[in-house]
Amino acid sequence: MKFLRLSLIPFSLLYWLVITFRNKFFDWNIFKHVKLKTPVVSIGNIKAGGTGKTPFAIFLSEYFLKKNLKTAIISRGYKKTGSEDYFIEGKESYPSLKNLGDEPYLIFRRLKNISDNFILASGKSKSALAKIAEEKYKPDVIIIDDGFQHRKLFRNIDIVLTEHKKNLFDDLLLPAGNLRETKSSLKRASLEIRNNKALLIETNDNISIRYKSGGYFDENENKVTLDNAVYTLCAIANPDSFYSLINRDKMNILRKFEFTDHYSFNEEELRKLFIGTDKEKVIVTTEKDFVKLKEFKNLFSDYKIVYLKIDVEFKKGRNIFENKLKEVLKL
Repeated sequence: MKFLRLSLIPFSLLYWLVITFRNKFFDWNIFKHVKLKTPVVSIGNIKAGGTGKTPFAIFLSEYFLKKNLKTAIISRGYKKTGSEDYFIEGKESYPSLKNLGDEPYLIFRRLKNISDNFILASGKSKSALAKIAEEKYKPDVIIIDDGFQHRKLFRNIDIVLTEHKKNLFDDLLLPAGNLRETKSSLKRASLEIRNNKALLIETNDNISIRYKSGGYFDENENKVTLDNAVYTLCAIANPDSFYSLINRDKMNILRKFEFTDHYSFNEEELRKLFIGTDKEKVIVTTEKDFVKLKEFKNLFSDYKIVYLKIDVEFKKGRNIFENKLKEVLKL
């Protein structure tokens, strides 16, 4: 597998040429920016998947909402049904998961518990969605989830999440490696935040965050206490932090059911996988996967399925982060 990926390096060189010229054309103003009157904050990365953009988008949205700022969140809505742009206000009832996609649906679900003073949009063009959101809903601030490579839209603050290097592929561009852009592109970032996820490590970064367990919840949103042995089910890019948090809560994982990121679950397939499991034991899943599993009502009557709520906390540099927001957004 490693050799196969390394054999793709010539294609990574072609990819490097494309993204280098694309970025230069924006730098030279050959490709034009769409600039809005509303302040725009982008959350992104330079690595393909798994750096925690959505949890941080939730954290930042909650931060603005607690300051009584009307907040618009723009998302690609990966694997949503249909190509139409979709807008929903927080004061409306829960949307269809298929209309939004799993990650924006999760954002809607989390923010609904904080305030209804937000707008969520999903669709192909983030700049077009942001422009419509500004004109129609008049937000105080716009957040772009996964926006670092969407250079067409001018942003007032570019937040880039990074994580520790895991292997040599974290130094190589796609398709041989894991990088969407070279590390030199981090110079465009207003703030670089190291996401240590579930690792209990000290770093030399100016700003760092980590995940913490927010507890375990059932389909009725009741917080539950679990015994010391569970099964896990997840379809996320990098599940290591998910497992680490469960282990840190002093629980042993009996068996891991893993799927590719954004996997579309099938109830019959899951039932076959669960054959032989102890139905008295709990199956712990991620919150993102839980919103998809909830559609299988009968599955919950036969199995004990709960989700782990993951929250974000600053380890270092929260004052730098907040001062930057105040400086640029005039909070």
